[in-house]
Amino acid sequence: MIGENLGTKVIVIEDGLSTTTQLKSTPEFKQFDIKTFTKSQHEIGSLQKHNPDLVILDSNPSLTTSLKICSEIRTVSSVPIMVLSVTNHPELVEKTLDAGADKFLQKPVPAKILAAHVNTLTRRAQAEKKAALNLQNKFIQ
Repeated sequence: MIGENLGTKVIVIEDGLSTTTQLKSTPEFKQFDIKTFTKSQHEIGSLQKHNPDLVILDSNPSLTTSLKICSEIRTVSSVPIMVLSVTNHPELVEKTLDAGADKFLQKPVPAKILAAHVNTLTRRAQAEKKAALNLQNKFIQ
């Protein structure tokens, strides 16, 4: 359901600003707090500082850099990672998911569909955090 995660913090990592510009110009993404980093600016410290609910990684044009970023994020965070790519070659999808991505979508993705995937990933991540806290609290008591 669109709008269910009002205030969801999203970091977009891309080479230019085309993905962010597109997201910010669509009504489905007005609910999200979107921060953008280029792949050359990306640092794990930025991820920890902003504590996002989701990372969207535009994998074009450098697959190698995208795989490296996915792997780096996974060393410090379990934040959901969604990769957008113009290609969906099976080997590319496999490598991307194995590097730590949670979702791989081929561009172009309609804004409503993309927003629904964002909501799904963030809802699942929030449920997992809540379950972990409940389990932790159960053992503390």
